[in-house]
Amino acid sequence: MKKITVLTTCLIVGSLVLAYGPGDSDYGMKENNMIENHNQKEYRAYHKNNKEGQRNNGPESFIKKLNLSVDQLKQIDKIKETADEKSRELLKESRDNRFKLREAIDTDIVNSEELQIIRKKILLIQEQLLDNHIKSMQEHRRILTKEQKEKLRELLMEREKEMLERKLSKNGHDKKFLGRK
Repeated sequence: MKKITVLTTCLIVGSLVLAYGPGDSDYGMKENNMIENHNQKEYRAYHKNNKEGQRNNGPESFIKKLNLSVDQLKQIDKIKETADEKSRELLKESRDNRFKLREAIDTDIVNSEELQIIRKKILLIQEQLLDNHIKSMQEHRRILTKEQKEKLRELLMEREKEMLERKLSKNGHDKKFLGRK
């Protein structure tokens, strides 16, 4: 029973790491510092033409819709760089601990105490990743004007609604559930 609990925890933690953290490589993050040497128009043109790893409602589409100044773009890039660096370190540590957990589970004699220690380390790292994400989101919002914050709120609500509609349609629910006819 303990093995199943530990394995389930590992799967959940691993899924969260993959969902919320950046990967090891720079896939989808190429030329991240481009705005330091170019103006806003060129920055936007780059991201408009470079769809590698991007979704239609990703951060770049929000940047376009918020009409940020060059100074704001530079600040956002710096915040993202710092957050990504911290996250990469934590994700590496998390992967190392998940590997240790798999090794500990695969042994003939499972040491429950060791499994719990590793599990707690993984959960602590997940907590730190979430804290870093929240901190970077707060830093992003600090540089926005009141109007930009309102627009961002609208965009996030719109995206959340679209995601819910997609999820419900995949599960066979109709749009009446969402208050539509």
